[in-house]
This record gives sequence, structure tokens and C-alpha cells, in this order.
Amino acid sequence: MRVSVLIACWNAQAYIGEAIRSALDQDPAPAELIVVDDGSTDASADVAGAIGGVTLLRQANQGVGAALNAAAAQASGDVLAFLDADDLWCPGKLAAQTAALAAEPELDAVFGHMAPFASPDLPEQERAGLRIGTAAEPGFVKGTMLLRRAAFERLGSFNETRLFADFIAWYAQACIAGFHWRMLDHLVLLRRIHGANMGRRERPRQREDYLGIMKALIDAKRGARS
Repeated sequence: MRVSVLIACWNAQAYIGEAIRSALDQDPAPAELIVVDDGSTDASADVAGAIGGVTLLRQANQGVGAALNAAAAQASGDVLAFLDADDLWCPGKLAAQTAALAAEPELDAVFGHMAPFASPDLPEQERAGLRIGTAAEPGFVKGTMLLRRAAFERLGSFNETRLFADFIAWYAQACIAGFHWRMLDHLVLLRRIHGANMGRRERPRQREDYLGIMKALIDAKRGARS
């Protein structure tokens, strides 16, 4: 099973190298790893491009959804895996998930558990105010997902207008379309908490996007019942 790893990157020079290595160090290793630099103004592209085994694409800043769609268009794998440029995969992530998809051909995707961690560069005063537990929890985020390429093509690409909720919008549409998935009892993703997390920085705009998606989902379900 050929795995294509897709990473969208915007101004993540401090973290992108570690994220890439957490993917390339998987056993078995992915067939390819594609990084799309989404108009970074720092050295992110240089860091990514200097790592062997990375295919680097560049585009003007258009958002995560557009970057991942560009990466998916170049991917050649049977399955697609997604990793944020500041997060880390746990050892065994791809092995467990490819085995699960091979064992259950009816599944479109598998998810896994995730846990947050405070980035070492986070100031102590911010670190002290975080509520980070030690237990992993089910992760319905793209970084925990392994998705069959055929399902991605059937369900459609990420909504590029949902700049702060691209995956939630995609997942909602996938569920409406009869998306088949399973949650594995494995810790597969470590989510980095740092000073520039998009979710923390853009929370009001993210909430607005979420509300719009929920309204669209409710309207779609009502339409399906009528």
C-alpha cells in the first residue's frame, strides 16, 4: 500500500523539519512526502527542501485547503496521509493504519488517537496556563487520518473558502455522502501547542467558519429527509 504524506506549510520553519522526520521515520516509510509551502515569508521552504525524500511545491498564500489540494493533485499513492507542519506523528502510525485498511476493504479511512504537548519554545508563563492532560483522546482531525485515495477523489477536495475549518467542512460533507471510517485505539498524533497556533490565533474567525459549516450540515440533512 503506497502512502503519500501531504503537508501544508506556512511560516513553520521552527517545526517543519521535526514534523517531516516524524513522517519519514515511520516503518514502513511512506512512498512519498509532498510539502506545499503556502507563501511562507520565513525559511520554511528552505528547511523542507533540504531534507532528502521531500518533494517541495511552492504557491502564493491561499490557505491550508488549497495547499493540500495542490499536494493531493501531485500525489501518486493509494492512500493519503496528512500532517500539519507543527505536529508530530507517533512511531507505528502508518503501520497500524495501513494494516487496518488492508484488513477492512470497505473502509474509506481510519483515524487514531491524539494528545497535545507544550512546545519547548513556549514561554513558561503561557505553559503554566495550559490545561494539557496526559491521556490521549479520539482525534477527528486530518493528522490522525489515513484515507484511501479513491475515497478522496469520490468525496471531493477540501473547501478552499473555509480558511480556518477546512477539514471540518470536508468531514461534514463526507459524512453526508456515507463516509465509512473506524477509530483505532492507537496514539498516532502529538499536537504541538505553541505561540502561533492558528486555532489560538484565529479563534473568532474559526468559530464563525464552524457555525457556517454546522448550518450547512443541518440544512443538508433536512433536505435529505424531505
